Amino acid sequence: MAGSDLSASRRSSPPRNMNGQLEGYPLTDLVQFLQSMRKRVHLLVEQTDPRQSGGIYFSGGRPVHAYLPPLEGDEALLELLTWKKGRFLLLDDAVPEHESVHSDLQGLLLESLRRLDESSRHLPCFPLPDSVPTPRTAFDADSEDLLLTLREWRLLAAVDGRRSTTELARVLVREVPEIQRGLANLAASGLIRLHHPQ
Repeated sequence: MAGSDLSASRRSSPPRNMNGQLEGYPLTDLVQFLQSMRKRVHLLVEQTDPRQSGGIYFSGGRPVHAYLPPLEGDEALLELLTWKKGRFLLLDDAVPEHESVHSDLQGLLLESLRRLDESSRHLPCFPLPDSVPTPRTAFDADSEDLLLTLREWRLLAAVDGRRSTTELARVLVREVPEIQRGLANLAASGLIRLHHPQ
């Protein structure tokens, strides 16, 4: 009887160091699994195209700190949750230097799923690095009900019809892939037009 209890306990808790590919273990599933385990762990994540790395610290199953330079906190966690490819490493019993995630995990998971859905539906309007977005001068009635994040507002304010995607990333001190996703969402919402170079 004691042997079966021990094997059940081993199955229900992650090993001290676990690694794998995000294609086999989607990050959203992994995060929910770690939440249910209520452990204190550090989840390191890396992708190769573009090359980026970040991580999430958990305490008692709750994400307490997330980083994806230059992002930190809720926004870093949201960005990491949209990654579909890459690899991860799980380190047991790790403690963050400070806490930066303050939102409810379920709300963050829902928002990440919304972003994934939007990016997959609007992939044809995904901008190239040298695409030049221009602001719209007229909007339809549906535009009145749009909700934008602070980062999307800042990006929209920086769109002037002259700066390319790469230049916007430099001005806003953000990575080009993040700017590309933001521009794709703004274009899908009808707030900007994307002009692809010939």
